Amino acid sequence: GGQVTGTIEGGRTMAFLVLAFTQIFHAYNMRSHKSLFKTGFFTNKYLNLASLVSVALMCLVLFIPPVATVFGLIRLPLNLYVLGFGLAIVPVILLEIVKAFGLIKHHKWLDMSWSWGGVADLTSSFQPNEGKDDLQTGENK
Repeated sequence: GGQVTGTIEGGRTMAFLVLAFTQIFHAYNMRSHKSLFKTGFFTNKYLNLASLVSVALMCLVLFIPPVATVFGLIRLPLNLYVLGFGLAIVPVILLEIVKAFGLIKHHKWLDMSWSWGGVADLTSSFQPNEGKDDLQTGENK
């Protein structure tokens, strides 16, 4: 972006575009260790809604001049937007390839219940300051 536009703002806009949309697209791929094509693109209505809201906010930041100015962004040529979306899709494609070759292993700890009780059970024996100096008072426990 910076080389084409000749400004740091162009590079910043391109980085913002690629990083933000990468996260939105990648969220679909991280739902399961199975292929996105097996789980379906739009099977999670809450993820769809969150993605739609995120894309709308991204468009607000990228295309409304007063908002873009606050973020230090500028309007890019169309070819850079296309390139940015293409780069944002790369992690999804790579992870799908990794999944296709079975390189993603399902770990047993992922099956644990992550309810509040489950988290409390995991952390109940964790005592970070046990036998160490109290950071606030300097006293040894």
